[in-house]
Amino acid sequence: MGGRDISQSIYNLKNVLVSHTGLLGRELEKIVAEKWIDDIKHAVDSENIEHSSIACNWLTAKENNKKAFDMFRKRSADGKYPSVGIALHSFAIGGGEIFPINLANCLWKTGVPVILISCGMQKEDPRIRSLVNPDVPCLSLDSYAQLSQVTNDYNIKVIHSHHAMIDLATARAIETGKMDAGLVITLHGMYEALDAPRRRMLVKSVSPYTDYFAYIADKNLEPFEEAGIQIDKRFTKIPNGLPSGGGMAVERQKLGIGADDFVLCLVSRAIWEKGWKEAVEAVRLANQWSTVAIHLILVGDGEAYDGLKNIKDSHIHCVGAQNNTRQYLMASDMGFLPSKYAGESFPLSLIDSFMCGKPVLASALGEIPEMVKTESGAAGYTFPLTEKGAVPVRKLARAIVRIAEDPKRYQRMCKVAQKVAERYDIQKVAEQYIGLYSEAAKQEKAKKRPNVKILISCHKPSVAIRSTVLQPIQVGAVFSEQKYADMLHDDEGDQISYLNKSYCELTAQYWAWKNLKADYYGFFHYRRYLSFSEKSYPEDRYGNVYEPFLLDNQHFTRQIMDRYGWTDQNIQHVMMKYDIVTVKRRVVGAEDGIRSKSVKAVQPYTVREQYAAAPYLKEEDLLRTLEIIKERSPEYYQDAMEYLNGRTAYYCNMFVCRADIFQEYCEWLFPILKEFCERTDMSQYNDQKLRTPGHIAERLWGVYFTRIRRNGRYKVKELQSVVFSHTEPEQKTTRKVLVSMMKLVHQITA
Repeated sequence: MGGRDISQSIYNLKNVLVSHTGLLGRELEKIVAEKWIDDIKHAVDSENIEHSSIACNWLTAKENNKKAFDMFRKRSADGKYPSVGIALHSFAIGGGEIFPINLANCLWKTGVPVILISCGMQKEDPRIRSLVNPDVPCLSLDSYAQLSQVTNDYNIKVIHSHHAMIDLATARAIETGKMDAGLVITLHGMYEALDAPRRRMLVKSVSPYTDYFAYIADKNLEPFEEAGIQIDKRFTKIPNGLPSGGGMAVERQKLGIGADDFVLCLVSRAIWEKGWKEAVEAVRLANQWSTVAIHLILVGDGEAYDGLKNIKDSHIHCVGAQNNTRQYLMASDMGFLPSKYAGESFPLSLIDSFMCGKPVLASALGEIPEMVKTESGAAGYTFPLTEKGAVPVRKLARAIVRIAEDPKRYQRMCKVAQKVAERYDIQKVAEQYIGLYSEAAKQEKAKKRPNVKILISCHKPSVAIRSTVLQPIQVGAVFSEQKYADMLHDDEGDQISYLNKSYCELTAQYWAWKNLKADYYGFFHYRRYLSFSEKSYPEDRYGNVYEPFLLDNQHFTRQIMDRYGWTDQNIQHVMMKYDIVTVKRRVVGAEDGIRSKSVKAVQPYTVREQYAAAPYLKEEDLLRTLEIIKERSPEYYQDAMEYLNGRTAYYCNMFVCRADIFQEYCEWLFPILKEFCERTDMSQYNDQKLRTPGHIAERLWGVYFTRIRRNGRYKVKELQSVVFSHTEPEQKTTRKVLVSMMKLVHQITA
């Protein structure tokens, strides 16, 4: 899904929610914001393209594509500068597009290996595309989701993003391990222009994976402060910049403007928020009061141009979009920007004016007052908006007249403007960004992905999620006449498969301990998995997320893996943040096994009471285990008493933990179980009671994890348990019906 598709999806969602639910205000905004964030993340997560499908032919010269990319690779190999991918929304009008184009041109001239990447989120404007130096290698993508593929194919070390959706897409690619690159984001004012829920979600999603934020106006920091993000050394104030020099002026006579007339020039996207209507009104009013003829040149394309292009006024000149806007600024006396746009930060059109030696007249938004201000005076005049955010047209008209009728004041402004232009020379700005790129490339954000192995215990033929990380293992294989295909087997190597009838899934843990090499070890069951999703799903009365089926179907598997975060990259990413993850603890209750014994029907129960009341379990076995712990590991006895007398439990022996922790746990657990079996006469136990060591181990994991939490040495997280009702390879119901039922469950629990 591309940027335009997501925008349409959001528009449709708003209409549906308003018309069918009546949701309004903050509640509606929050739902729409979540949809926007999720759609972008999903687009990145589901992208899996081949490089050959990317159009790499966006160079103006006929056959210099290969030459440009060969030079990029040569510079990258030299290693003087890190390779950089400058990602922009599209080749369309806007400061977030024009600035990165000029920056890329300057970086290339400096010797930096840079690729200019258009994410195709808007139809290309040939005039903007023509601003790119023909020698700069360019790529045009179908979607920002393809950025990770481009980054990997060209071994790009740093992505420099200039649009909020690209920021989020790049951060998501880094988060999920699809991209191993540094991330530099320039804040052009889009964040603060978003609604509050979308703004907060965006900031919190992007911030953890960004090496540096370059902000151009102090107000760009407000969304981060609002979200509680610390403004630290990652945030650097860098101005916008443009190439120096003004060029030739268009002839005033061709526009019907006299040599002695005073001319204002407004260059911007032709949207009403940029003040086009107010500019016309102010100039008309100024002409009524002024002794000097005042003209207005409007340069740009869009709805405001369409609304004004046929205006009948000899003082107003709508020239539309132009390849060379500076020729009109050179023909003018002042740059003009009476903007009321909420996202206004550091307008490039004002820098263009300074580069032409012209002062500016602009609304006091964003960084504009600071752009104009110097120690030796002002390079123009700024005015505040009204309390309601409107342009004060009459006051603006008076300001125009005062400047037009005071040549000495105007000349002083011109001299200051020439000095101000030096601040915004693109070469100086580029040098600051080169410093950020070098630092970002040094960051070890993309540290080696850990080798995570999660074994899924299967005692019978079952459908299971299979990947490099998730690997089914047949337990009790020594007793089986059939070895299940595509599974590990617990009767190979150093093993205790023969103890499976009493140790249950612990034979898989023992096998992993003795035979498997990994950075992280984890254990699921054939019907139970831990959810690695960022989302929290509704739970049944047993504290589980219910799924009716697990099907041996590629489409189904992909969908279920995306829903619960079971991709290898996501699991690895989560484990890079934590030392241990385990099942979410829950309050012990009657549904956990207390049914018929002499415990009063009062909730909640202690873990010990629950064990004592459970069918087929004997409290004396649990007490015997406590005695063994007291003898063998007295340092654990306090934790054991605390856990067993507590009212919350960790069920099912499901966890993923670091290798050293797993080693320590196994060295503690298995000797205790061995001692228990040696001291306990289980010759009269039926099949259910023979599983006592497995049940005890379930409580011992709770004891061990309680100690881990109490010590506070490790980063831990509790995850939801997902339970599949049916995992049989051959379902009686047709797959079509099962998939339909699964979709219905997901709709209900979404």
